[in-house]
Amino acid sequence: MTVRVFTTISLLALVASQATAGTMKRMFSEDDVSRTVQFWSQPGRYQVAPPLNVQQQGLWQVRLTPEGSTWLRRYSNARGLGKTPPNLTVGAQSSAQVAWEQWLTAKVAFDRAQAALAARKLNVEQIGREVPGLTAVTDPGPVPVELANLVGAPPPFAEAASPKLHTVIFEDGQRYAWHDHPDMRPRYEYYRFREGVMDGGTPMRTLTGFEVSELLTRAGIDGSARKVFASVSLLEGGFDSINTYDTGFVSVGFIQFACLTAGAGSLGQVMLRQKQDDPVSFDRDFKKYGLDVTPGGVICALDLETQQERQGAEAARQIILDKRLIAVFQRAGRVSTANRVAQLAVAKSEYYPINDSLLIPVDGRVLSGKVGQIFRSEAGLATLMDRKVNTGKLDPILTVLQRVARENKLERFEQFADHERQIVGLMRWRKNYLEDSTLTQPAQKPDTNSQSQPSFPPRTPR
Repeated sequence: MTVRVFTTISLLALVASQATAGTMKRMFSEDDVSRTVQFWSQPGRYQVAPPLNVQQQGLWQVRLTPEGSTWLRRYSNARGLGKTPPNLTVGAQSSAQVAWEQWLTAKVAFDRAQAALAARKLNVEQIGREVPGLTAVTDPGPVPVELANLVGAPPPFAEAASPKLHTVIFEDGQRYAWHDHPDMRPRYEYYRFREGVMDGGTPMRTLTGFEVSELLTRAGIDGSARKVFASVSLLEGGFDSINTYDTGFVSVGFIQFACLTAGAGSLGQVMLRQKQDDPVSFDRDFKKYGLDVTPGGVICALDLETQQERQGAEAARQIILDKRLIAVFQRAGRVSTANRVAQLAVAKSEYYPINDSLLIPVDGRVLSGKVGQIFRSEAGLATLMDRKVNTGKLDPILTVLQRVARENKLERFEQFADHERQIVGLMRWRKNYLEDSTLTQPAQKPDTNSQSQPSFPPRTPR
C-alpha cells in the first residue's frame, strides 16, 4: 500500500513549485510519469513502521532539534570556529566564553532531561512502557546576556520525537530500510531535517582488488592518483552511502556528493555524468523510478503523490521527504557499475587537486602556479584531497603558503616545493598522511621543524 506522508517541507515545496510552474523545462513526459507512478503504486513497495528498538526505547525518544543544531552552528561561527577535524581541539577561551560553555552544557542537559520526561509520558500512555530513563537536572536559568546579544536566545536543544522505520523494496528484491529522526550527538551542528535518514553503505574495503581496479580504469584514474584515491576514500562511505539529514541536503556516494541548497552540486554532476556516458543505464537506475537531471546538472524529482515535477531546491526537499527516492540513489550505488564509474570520474574532476591553480599574494608580489608544482608526493596530494572532499575547498592553503613564503623568503612559486613537508604538516586535516607508508612522501629537509597540526582550520563547512 502506498503511504502518504505530508510535512511542512512538502507543503513548502508544493507552494514554491507552483510559483515557478511553467518557467522550467520539464524532464518527465506524461508517459514517464505514468510509468513511475504505476511502479510505485504496486503493493509492498514502501512501508512505514515503528522503530526497531521500540521495546527498549519506546515509540517516543529523545532527539536533537534541527533548530537547536542550527543555533549551535551560529554559536561556533560567532566565535570564529569553522568545521574542525576530530583530532583538533579548540584553543584558549576567554572567561566569558568559559561561562557560556558552562551554561550551554547545562542547558543542553536540561533540555534533554525535559525531552526524556515528555517522551516517557507519551510512552506510558501509548504503549505502557516507562522509557526512557529519567535524570534529575537543574535548570541553568536564562541565557547569559552577552551570549544572547551575540547569537540570540537558543531554541530547545532536544525534543520528544517519534522515529519511524521506512522500508523500500524494488522489483529485483533489493530491500532498503532506515529510521528517520536520526539520533545525533547532543551538540551536533549540522542536523537540519527531522525527515532525514542515513546509511553508511557497503564499505569500499569489501570490494575485491580486481573490482576496484576495473572501476578506476573505466573512470580514467591511474598511477599515483589511484593510490591517493584509495587512501582518502577509506575515510568515507561506500558507493551506496546516503545522508538526507544535514547541511548537504542530499548526499550520496563514496565521498558524499551533495546537492546542497540549490539541488544541484556535485551530486547533480554525478547524475549528469552517468546520463551522458551511459543513458541506457541512467534510465534503468534513475528515470524509471522518478529521478532525472537537467543538462545543467540540476536534479529533478517527481512528487509521487501529486505527480508534479520538482527541480533544484524543491527536488532536494522532495527526496528528503520521500524515502522511495533516496532508495533509488542507494540502489544505484549498490548495483550499478555505471553509477560507480560516474562517481569516481566526478570525484577526480572536482576533488583531485593536482591541477588547481594558486595565486599567493606575498608582500606586494603574486606567486602563481599549480598545486602539482608544490605537492609532488602522494602524501601531499592526499592531504589536500582530504580537505577538499570534506570541506569543499583547500582553505587555509593561501594563509599557509603566505606564512611559508615569508618565513623562508621565497621569491618564486617553484621554491614552495622545497618546503612541501612543512606545508603538508600545516595542511593536515583528518589524517596524517605523512605517516602513511603506502604513499610516496615529501623529502625531509634538515631545517624543517614544523609538522604541526593545522593552525588555520577553514571557516565554513562544505
